[in-house]
Amino acid sequence: MKVRRWVSRYKWRGVALAVVVLGGVVAAQMLKRGAQSRELAFHTRDAALQRIEVVDRIVSRWADQDGTAPPSQSTYWKEVRCAVAAVVGAGVGLLDDSAPAQVVADLTRGDTASSERFFLGIAEDPARQRAEVAEAYRHHGALALLHDQALALQSYRQAIALDSQHMGAYALLAQLLAQHGAAVEALRMASEAGVYSESLIQAFALRNLSIIYIFRDEDDKAEEYLRRSAGMSDALGDEKGAAGALANLCRLYERRGQSRQAQACLLRELRLLEFLGEKAEVANRLGRLAALYASQEQYGLATQALHRSMLLCEELGEDKGLLAFQLAALGDFSDRHGELQAALGYFLRALELEEELGRDAPRAAVLTSLASVYRELQDSDEVLRYGVPALALNEALGDQLQVASVLETLGLAYRAHGQLKRAEEHLLRSLAISRELEDMPGVASSLANLGLVSLSHGKREQAHARWAQSIDLYKQLNRPRDVALVQGWLRGN
Repeated sequence: MKVRRWVSRYKWRGVALAVVVLGGVVAAQMLKRGAQSRELAFHTRDAALQRIEVVDRIVSRWADQDGTAPPSQSTYWKEVRCAVAAVVGAGVGLLDDSAPAQVVADLTRGDTASSERFFLGIAEDPARQRAEVAEAYRHHGALALLHDQALALQSYRQAIALDSQHMGAYALLAQLLAQHGAAVEALRMASEAGVYSESLIQAFALRNLSIIYIFRDEDDKAEEYLRRSAGMSDALGDEKGAAGALANLCRLYERRGQSRQAQACLLRELRLLEFLGEKAEVANRLGRLAALYASQEQYGLATQALHRSMLLCEELGEDKGLLAFQLAALGDFSDRHGELQAALGYFLRALELEEELGRDAPRAAVLTSLASVYRELQDSDEVLRYGVPALALNEALGDQLQVASVLETLGLAYRAHGQLKRAEEHLLRSLAISRELEDMPGVASSLANLGLVSLSHGKREQAHARWAQSIDLYKQLNRPRDVALVQGWLRGN
């Protein structure tokens, strides 16, 4: 039966989509870090690599923690990375001070207090140049924002007062002020500094003022400002500004569940990013586009978008873990689109990578998917080949929903091999777990397939009783196609 298969693999589908979106963001961040890392100059290659690894480890840990990232992660994490690099001696700015070993050790553990004091000490040194003091305040603000917005706001105000031409500081200050309902102040400061033309100031203002309305849940006003900002930036030839407005507009539509509008904005943003040559960002957006297509059950388009993302990540040297997840998601999309042979190709490549990486949970999911596809192809030998290790891994991981799914798949394979006793044992276990989990679609599917085993045993009345229970459940679940399928078995036997 096809129905149970979709239900039992729903969790994996959710993981796949989440990884497509979140993995795309992680990919973009990692690729940016890689590009920045290559620009760093150290006395020896080994020392350089060690310092870069420390920076990446610290920043990645913070970036992975829920709730720590402010609205604009790309700008913010770039600033955080610069601050961390300056502490560990991998900075590329004006500051070349060596932080004490204890400060580096504290920061490596995630404690920013001594690093913040280190930068304040530089900022308060009267012998320092104006630009150096501004940089120290920016670094202090980036680290302070991890735990104290008011303190970060104070530091960024100081930084801009000393260096009115630094765009990163303006962007972050505007976001901070927007959260406090005062984005216009940041724009006024930028205008007085002569950083933007009057028209670009207006477009920038609209983008940042929209954040205020998003925080207030006034989505209609935010949408209006973002649309105006995107149009104005586009007319002025500010492709980056237009892309930024479209990105926020896309997120707004996604939050409201307006998939088609989000998709239109994302496609426009993609064209701009491709024009700008931002390959890492393009890979990220293609992953998000794939997720949007999949949410609308447009699995063919989802597959095409994710395949393009995967090729870009390979070109840019992405890590194998993300590629394995992308391949698994491509297999899932192809499977749902009915392209079973293509799905097998993707899943087998994903399995090869997961075995190399030694990650149990993703490997269990891929094995489960392979067994499921071979079940649909009615190849019981291959079902057993992948289903048996899938069952063992899912049991070890304690994933009962997947255990129930694989038990059912194996039960049908054993029935095809004439091993009716083993088939019934597996299906009864699947039924018991589904009942315990209150997974009603799983219960209905297991009962229907147990009816097939009963029929193979020559127990026609038992088969009919099991099918009748399955039909009742499917009616309650409003699953007319499954009702019709099992009723067909009942009438024909």
